[in-house]
Amino acid sequence: MVVTNDNSCSWINDLNPRTNIKSISSNEECDWLIIGAGYTGLSAARKLAQIDSNLKIILVDAQLAGEGASGRNSGYLVDTTLNDGFTSNKELQNYKKKADIYSLGIDVVKKFIKEYQVDCDWNESGKYFASSKIEDKKILDNFSNTLFKLGFEHSILGNKELSERLGTYFYNIGLYTKGGILLHPGKLVRAMVDVLPSNVFFV
Repeated sequence: MVVTNDNSCSWINDLNPRTNIKSISSNEECDWLIIGAGYTGLSAARKLAQIDSNLKIILVDAQLAGEGASGRNSGYLVDTTLNDGFTSNKELQNYKKKADIYSLGIDVVKKFIKEYQVDCDWNESGKYFASSKIEDKKILDNFSNTLFKLGFEHSILGNKELSERLGTYFYNIGLYTKGGILLHPGKLVRAMVDVLPSNVFFV
């Protein structure tokens, strides 16, 4: 199996070249075969290995482990998404479930980087939903109402507050939530590869 890697990602190119590269040269047997060494595949392999250390787990990817889409995304962990408002309590509850998944995901990543002392440029920056159009205040007011019903701490900001925080006077109205995280996705996924349990073999 020959690994062909895309070398155009700045996140990956920002890191030292990989030295722990492996490939399959003969038939292998295993208890679990996981296709895809992104965040999902790496997490599944880790969990299976933790459940039973006697399992042999092979993790394969068309590129180097962790250097596909997972290592080259925007580097932002989302806490909430913008919505123009809800017409029913059922829709509101579905939004709450989605937001709970976002929060759980952030907590899992935070626990991982603390446990393994991962330097991935973790920045609890929060998220700004901003517009130059004053008329968009109605959209942000609806979003604010949704967040209020769900108990999310947030704030509506005007031009002056936004310019002080963002360094530009372009935006006239905005909404800020504090739960979003900026990080270096290449560093995070590289760490997930480097600390895999010994019974996980990746190629």
